[in-house]
Amino acid sequence: GPLLCGIGCLLFSFSTSYGIACFSRFIMGLGASFAFLGTLKLGSLWFPPKDFAKVVALAMVFGTLGAVLGGVPLELSLSKLGWRKVFWFLSIFGFSLSFVLYFVIKQSNIVADKIYYGSIFKKFFETLKSREAWFIASYASMMYFPLILFGDFSGVSFLERAYNVEESLAATVVASFFIGVAFGSPSFSLFSDYLKTRKVPMQLSSFSCFCLSIIIIYTTTLPFNFMYVIFFLMGFFFGGKSISFTAIVEKISKENTGIAVAFINTLVMTGGVIILPLFGWLLDFHSTKLGYADMRNYTADDFRFALSIIPFSIFVSGLCITFTTETFKSSNKK
Repeated sequence: GPLLCGIGCLLFSFSTSYGIACFSRFIMGLGASFAFLGTLKLGSLWFPPKDFAKVVALAMVFGTLGAVLGGVPLELSLSKLGWRKVFWFLSIFGFSLSFVLYFVIKQSNIVADKIYYGSIFKKFFETLKSREAWFIASYASMMYFPLILFGDFSGVSFLERAYNVEESLAATVVASFFIGVAFGSPSFSLFSDYLKTRKVPMQLSSFSCFCLSIIIIYTTTLPFNFMYVIFFLMGFFFGGKSISFTAIVEKISKENTGIAVAFINTLVMTGGVIILPLFGWLLDFHSTKLGYADMRNYTADDFRFALSIIPFSIFVSGLCITFTTETFKSSNKK
């Protein structure tokens, strides 16, 4: 994973054409896809099942740390060094990390079984046939939309227009969302283990995020500084989404953890591929309807119209969880 990310960053830093830039970004995404999947697979092999939720939460914490570093710190680095040097340094980091992982990960701790591809495909299709696996994966996919739209894509632009503030100031509010995720993921993990249930925390996560998204999108009278609190709480309760990975893993045997995580991660990423063009289309539709289809002229109301897909998707995610059964296994209670 880190090796591919390093190669992608290196190619991107030296790219001179649109085609090479797209290919290098594809390589980055391919490498990044191994990060979460590999971490959870190793966690399932190295730790007992009762600790798997904590492994997922810890992975989410470090993931949000990367998102925070990719905000204001990255913006400052780009302004001082330029994008080519920044990506060159990122490639060095990727190569170094892959080198360290190669020697640090102890293969002796892993029980290496022979790989029977027929069995792998059988388990994969069994997962596809599982009604509850689809509901859990759909929950995770729908709950991912706030992170994509608020955290990565349009949160800063929306706050700029809604509160008439500078981009750098709006970025600090969005950063509080990721800080909330860093606190929320381990908190929900402990909460879930304490209550001995996965379903209730995920329902609480959906309900809370739904209410908070309504406040963020449609409220116009709150002071701007209060948005730090709202975005932090949004991120905190978003952290409950991490339990979905634990829930789907608990539906299958330990040996097939990778298949389960890959399945749910595929649906999550597929949701991202769909939601971004849909958001752009809704933004254009509303702005064009008012007679101006120019990025510089998008208004807060245009963003509110397009961002309405967030509370809708969270509501659907809550419905998905109601159709699942409790996955907290008796083995976890030991």
